[in-house]
Formats: sequence, C-alpha cells, structure tokens
Amino acid sequence: MSATEDIPKNTQIFDSYGDKSNLKLLFFYGFTIPNNPFSVVCINKPESHKTYEFTLESKLKKNKDYDYIKESLEKIYNHHMKNKKNITNNDILNIYNDEINIIKKLLKKVSDEK
Repeated sequence: MSATEDIPKNTQIFDSYGDKSNLKLLFFYGFTIPNNPFSVVCINKPESHKTYEFTLESKLKKNKDYDYIKESLEKIYNHHMKNKKNITNNDILNIYNDEINIIKKLLKKVSDEK
C-alpha cells in the first residue's frame, strides 16, 4: 500500500479490496468470495501474443480467433468439471466455480445463436 500524502502517527488507515477477481483476492489477500461478480476467465493465444478476458457480462464476439476461443473455453470447462470433485480447498473451488459459470454463460450464448 502506498500513501499519496503523509499520514500522522496513530492514524487509522482503511483499505478497499476493490473490484478484484477471486484469483487476485486469493493471491493478494488470502481469501475468495463465492460467486464473485468480478471474476474472469483468461485465454491466451501464444502464437499471436493475444489475451482474451471474459466476465459474466462478456459476449463471445465473432472474430478471427473465435474458433480458438470457443475450443479453449470448452477445454477449460471440461477440465474444471472433471477435476472439481477432487478440490478440497474452498478458495480454489470458488475460482473454479466462477470460471465454470462464466464459460457456461458464454457457451450458452453460442449455442443459442445457432
């Protein structure tokens, strides 16, 4: 934490966690929030050096990487569904569940468009 001005001795300081994903909350603060509306799913396309970030509000727009993104989302979803039964840590499970919810919503929109 950095101060923008001098703080007198014995002054109480407040910190806001802000709009952070569960992954960031766990990494920086050591906790997660079930159904965190600020969680994201990230997909990297190494050969193009592109990163796509999706939230619950995102739409899967048709672009040149559409098929790659859709396939990646399906792989992440299947991986999470297969492995979540083995996760005993609630914080990690919250991250999985948030990503599953985002992916389900995106893929449902794709199937509804057909």
